[in-house]
Parts: sequence; C-alpha cells; structure tokens
Amino acid sequence: MKTSLLLMLFSLSCNIYAVNTQMMEIPSGKFTRSDGKTIQIKSFSILNTEITWSQFKAVKDWANKQGYEINGGIGQTDLPAQNISWYDAVKWCNALSEMSGKTPVYYFNGQLYKKGNADLTNKDVKWDADGYRLPTEAEWEYAYRAGTSTCFYWGEFPREGEPVNHEYAVFHFWGTEEINGGPLRGGSKKPNAFGLYDMAGNMEEWVWDRYSLKYKNVGTDNPKGPDTGFWRVLRGGGFVIDRIFTADARHMSYPFWINCDIGFRIASSNPKADTKTLNSIKVLPLNANDTKPYSSQRNILDIRKNCDEDTCKRLFPLLDLNAPSMKSVKTAYLENNYSEALTHFRNIMLERIKTEDWIPWPNDYIDPRDRKYWESRFEQKRPFNIADFQNCWQLRHNNIF
Repeated sequence: MKTSLLLMLFSLSCNIYAVNTQMMEIPSGKFTRSDGKTIQIKSFSILNTEITWSQFKAVKDWANKQGYEINGGIGQTDLPAQNISWYDAVKWCNALSEMSGKTPVYYFNGQLYKKGNADLTNKDVKWDADGYRLPTEAEWEYAYRAGTSTCFYWGEFPREGEPVNHEYAVFHFWGTEEINGGPLRGGSKKPNAFGLYDMAGNMEEWVWDRYSLKYKNVGTDNPKGPDTGFWRVLRGGGFVIDRIFTADARHMSYPFWINCDIGFRIASSNPKADTKTLNSIKVLPLNANDTKPYSSQRNILDIRKNCDEDTCKRLFPLLDLNAPSMKSVKTAYLENNYSEALTHFRNIMLERIKTEDWIPWPNDYIDPRDRKYWESRFEQKRPFNIADFQNCWQLRHNNIF
C-alpha cells in the first residue's frame, strides 16, 4: 500500500512546477516612461513565470510536426528555457495558440507565421486575437512596476535588507554569487504586487517592440513600438546581464540573437486568458548528464556578511577615485561606508548613462553584410563569438571618468 501510494505521488509530482503557472489579469492604468511621458495601458494578461524548458520543448515538438520551424532553445526540466531567439519566441506563441484552440496573433504576407526569420511589423499582428503573444515593451514595464514608481518593484536599491538582498531577483550583483551557472526555477523569489515572478533577473525577456532610441516616434496610448529598425528589445536583465534589471532599463539586440540568459514570458490581449495547455505539460526528467537543479534558492546563496566591503575593495582600486566626479564615492569609501560608496557610484553611472551619446551604427540597423553573416551562423547553429559580434555595431562615447 505504501509503495503504490509513493509511486502515485511521484507520478503526480511530474506535473507540478515550483509555482502554479497562470495568466495574471493586469488592470488598465498608466505609468511614467523614462522619457517623462505618461503611458496608457489597456487591460491584458501576462504569465506569472518565464516559459520553462519543459513547456518550450513540448510546444516546439508539437509545432514542428505541424509545419512550424522552431529550431532553438536549450534547458532542463522546469527551469526557464534558454537560448531563445525573438523569431522562435514569436512562432512558439502562435503554436501555443493553435494547440490551445485560440486565434494566433502573428502573420506574415497574410499567412500564419510559422517559418523563417520574418521581419514582422505592427500590421502583421492581430492585436485583438485571444491567442498568446509577447508583451509589448510598455505592457512589460507596466507589469513590472505593478503600481510602483521606484527603480525596482521592491524599492530604490537592488539591496534591500541584510546581509544581501535574496528576496526578489536572481542576479550577480554587489559581488553576490547566487547561482551556479544557470537560472533558478521560476518562483524562487518573491513576486511583485501583480503576482509576477522574476520580472527582475533570472532571464532577460523578449518583448514585441523594435528598439527606438529614447522612444523616438513611439506613442503613449498602448504603444507598440516603431515599424522600422532591426533591433528588438529585451527587458528585465538576467543572471548574466544584471546591470539592466531596473524598471526602465532596456537592452536592444538582434532578433536572431541567442544567449544562455535570454528567454521570454507570454501575454494575451484577453485579460481572462487561461493556461490549460501549459498546465497539462509534464515536467521533463533530468538527462543523465544534467546537473540536478537546486530545489531551494537559499541552499545556493553565498551570503557574504561584508559583501559591500568585498565589492568596494575589488572594484574601486580599478577606478580613479581622485577624479572630481568621484569625490562622494571616495569620501564614503575612505570612511568605510561601503554601502553608501556603492550607492554614490551607482548614481554617478546612472546619470552618465542617461546623458551619454550612444550612437548605433548605422542608423539603428545592422549592416546587410553583417546581417547575412550572423544569420548564416544562426542557421548553421554555430556558436556566436562575442569578439566577432563587437564588429556589428559601433558605439561612440567619452571616457566615463
């Protein structure tokens, strides 16, 4: 009797994720964008977690039997799917919509978008369809903020609490080693006020919009981004790109780009959207060579009581603390006020980034020769070399200090 009961419980556990996957209804409202404009958002729904590898693979396998071409993605069990391109994320949303009996959202040349790297525009989207899609950049930020106006949805600073912040976001920051080479299970941290997990850290998340420098030509009423430009937008930062997980931080990238901390979550124009299909997907078992995921994030925290001090002593010797702009940093550092020194340094960097003249080359899109090169590498599933990638655009900026 005991044995059969244990087996039954084990089989049931194969369907259970760390948190209950569900679409959260987001009420209509407004927020202030980083350009100072007030943005209006209609009610919609968004998934409370990032798409897991088990979910991604199940839909991908179904889709490729139905004429789709979804080639990317790696991962394990119920951890977030990794190495997801923007193209695959969009096609995956269409496939999930079809699996769920809903109206797909994305089309190209009047046909359901299922193959290739199509240069979709806003006119290719059925915004009123009940299917699944990527959130717009404005929807994503509104959902991240969840009614707050601070830098992070938990406060003004990445560190809130002692000895380190381990409550809200998965990231490498202030010298804290929270992860062992990959993301954590969705829901390992506290959610925001809308019940959304990992909006900061863990995985960078694709949104629909093309990148527009300083939101040029982007509206304020449910904006969906421009129709020109090759870059798309990533939001939220990840366990690798931890410098861009504030509410208004943006990361532009090519839609074919993949990385170990790039994933996505889904949204729907239907505020009452469900997740019946996703909830029916079983968690994949570990492969023989997989590292067993940590079941509790506290088990892998390398909490350093003096982590601010440690960070200061590793970082500041590399900088010119005698520069006039660094006076407040130097003063706090010499007085052993390490948290204050890091706060001053962060504020200096933020102001510098806001005023810096970053010029994408050329004209916000990739050179056709480079585009062909990168697309061929993507199609051949060859690894990307960051040294080569640096040749795809030029950034002009002054010395920071």
